[in-house]
Amino acid sequence: MPLEYDEFAIRKALRQCWSLDTAPQWSAENPANGQCNVTAAVIHDVFGGEILRTKMPGVWHYYNQIDGRRADLSDSQFTDPGARFEAPDPYQDELSSRDAAMEGIPEREYVALKTALLAALPPYEGGCACGAVRYRLTSAPMFVHCCHCTWCQRESGAAFALNALIEADRVVLLSGEPERVATPSVHPDGQEYCRCPHCKVALWSHYPMAEVGRHKVCFVRVGTLDEPQHVPPDIHIYTSTKQPWFQLDGKAQVFCEHYDRAKVWPADRYARLQALSA
Repeated sequence: MPLEYDEFAIRKALRQCWSLDTAPQWSAENPANGQCNVTAAVIHDVFGGEILRTKMPGVWHYYNQIDGRRADLSDSQFTDPGARFEAPDPYQDELSSRDAAMEGIPEREYVALKTALLAALPPYEGGCACGAVRYRLTSAPMFVHCCHCTWCQRESGAAFALNALIEADRVVLLSGEPERVATPSVHPDGQEYCRCPHCKVALWSHYPMAEVGRHKVCFVRVGTLDEPQHVPPDIHIYTSTKQPWFQLDGKAQVFCEHYDRAKVWPADRYARLQALSA
């Protein structure tokens, strides 16, 4: 199955995949620094499209065009701390090539990024502790919550709950059948946990949602994925009650309570949620 070009998911994945192995200019503060050449080549080879470039002081900046639209996936290098250049203004969008982008770039850097990126993109698989229930997420989630409310702390037995919100029809059972357990929550209608009937691990929940009701969205427990590191949070919520020793790293949005999904989610993500109410 060809990979879907999902820019939001790819941008998240690239920030995890860039490293000193993919470009020597990498830093934790500015992971995209120096990554444009190898990124443009990998994205071109995996998703197609064209490679474009714009002249910067002393260097070329490479990026992609997918379905006729500019996709500069390393543009965070211009806004993150330690930026060497300001963002192009305007972009020249000169048509280029893979060979030009990779000129002087070691092949090992390309292999390192492509290998890491393919591993970080969906589908994702997961399951319970005993292995009786296994599932697959067929796409990236719509959005990932790190919730610090006292209900999530109590029900998880931890400092927060990490939930990947995804359409229920994109959660495919590979084996077993979870049992549904009604559980109280801050919402008067409560929530429904889907647990392994044997080891009782909670795999996902259904919460009432104003846009679509209860059962059209799964709140998948990220810790039950085989490789949860590929699904980091997009947002921290209810931080007014977070544990004081937990330090936010600044990589995700932060709200003291809840928030307005229509204003915060990327447009394509919110469109996926709206489509469930059609």
